Amino acid sequence: MHQVFWTGIALLLLTPLPGVAQVTPEFRVRAMISATDDIRNEVASCINRELRSLGDVTLVDENPTNELQLVAMSVHNRGGTTTGVVFAAAVLQPMRAYVEVFRQSFAPSEEQNAMLDYLAWSVTVEDLWLRTGSDDQIRELCEELVADYDVEHLEPIRAALREGSKP
Repeated sequence: MHQVFWTGIALLLLTPLPGVAQVTPEFRVRAMISATDDIRNEVASCINRELRSLGDVTLVDENPTNELQLVAMSVHNRGGTTTGVVFAAAVLQPMRAYVEVFRQSFAPSEEQNAMLDYLAWSVTVEDLWLRTGSDDQIRELCEELVADYDVEHLEPIRAALREGSKP
């Protein structure tokens, strides 16, 4: 139900108006990556490369339509030998864009605007994933993570836009 609601809201933001040329959706994604020193650069490079390869994703620092937050850590045994990696990822939906659409669509009162100002800073957690693998599987884990993000969060919006543009 939650996913259906946000897909509907995204359609409001991304659907062209009648008589206006159809626009391909552009997802503004902020990738927030925190990782242990030994894998930080590799993980950030892989995640950013995979997101850019989707074609309709632009990596941004401000005003994202989605956030992908990732914590990546090397796992070590008691002797200090690296035995694997673990990724914990969260897909977040910032409310700011939806608040602005609401403000443009309706004429909120001063009291409602104060509440909307508060709501604009909030986010909803859309998904949480945990991935583990060996220390030589970082690239595959990044590819799988971004592929799941694409299939589960971006593709439903693309599909709904395609359906909505059919005569």
